[in-house]
Amino acid sequence: MIIAHTILNNPNWLSLWVGPVIIASIVTIIGQIIIHNLTNKSSKLQEEEKAMTDSAAPAVAAADDVISRFFETIIRKGKFEVIHFEEKCPSTFSIVENPPRDITTVFRVIKLLACSIYLARQKPKYSNVKQVQRSIFFTSNKIRMSLKGNVTASKIQISTETQQYIGSHFLDITKNKSPHELDFYSFIKTCQNSEDSWKLAKLLSKLLAIDNDFTSMSNEKAALSVFLIYMIDFYQEMEKSGKWEEFRLFLCTYLRKYNLGQTKRPIYLYTAGDLTGDNYWATFPNLDSNKQNESLFRRKCRIKKRQRPGREISNAGLTKTSSDNQRFFAKFASSPEEVLTMLRANL
Repeated sequence: MIIAHTILNNPNWLSLWVGPVIIASIVTIIGQIIIHNLTNKSSKLQEEEKAMTDSAAPAVAAADDVISRFFETIIRKGKFEVIHFEEKCPSTFSIVENPPRDITTVFRVIKLLACSIYLARQKPKYSNVKQVQRSIFFTSNKIRMSLKGNVTASKIQISTETQQYIGSHFLDITKNKSPHELDFYSFIKTCQNSEDSWKLAKLLSKLLAIDNDFTSMSNEKAALSVFLIYMIDFYQEMEKSGKWEEFRLFLCTYLRKYNLGQTKRPIYLYTAGDLTGDNYWATFPNLDSNKQNESLFRRKCRIKKRQRPGREISNAGLTKTSSDNQRFFAKFASSPEEVLTMLRANL
């Protein structure tokens, strides 16, 4: 009664409290909305991270392994000797004692194909995860298309169905049909026990029969270059890394020179003409590869985020600073021979 009497006789006293109460309520509501949104965002990020780990991470790691092997061969003057793909898979001891580079390289490509099949099978489960969809764009579209060899009229052609069969075959030998379980041991054991498995592996060995001298032009080396660039773009975009940028630039200069010597329509990576001019930025994929609606400015900002310290991408090419502060500049408009010489001198 005393409180009611006080309020009735002092209305100004009540008005002094109304404002702060309303403000406090608004602040509380806004705070709850912010916390709710942050919680949802965190939960979504966790779901997307889990989706990538479950479905795309094996393919990213497999692509890195394939790139690494061809980098060693092309840039470091390595050479494949396709001599171990005989009638039967070699004995376990001879392989373990000194794993042949031709067999281990074919295994790496097979694992990539198996990972691609696995990723495609996960699509219904993670259809709303953009990074998963982006991964499928590279593995089931670009990388698969490059192995077909049609773009450059390569004599080495592995059809879509062949790639799918090989990937599915070796994926299904694992207990849980997961590429996480596909290792070199299970691959060799399967090839030793199954003539069909060994024959499938031999089909991919023709990828290694390409002349590794990239100072000369050929349709086969152009097809291999496209294959490697798509893998590099896939790996670097998913990992937000510039690990293979020097190798990528070299491969792009090779394709640029290849186009200059062609009388037919020039080949391209993502958009018509991206390998014919002098603008290196034009060779990178847009974020929305289907609609092609990402501006060049946004693309530059996105790709610059993955550059390592001491490496800078520009319209003209790539500048790199080594650990001893030595700098070299590789131009997109340079010949592949010039870029290759610089890379070998600055490894």
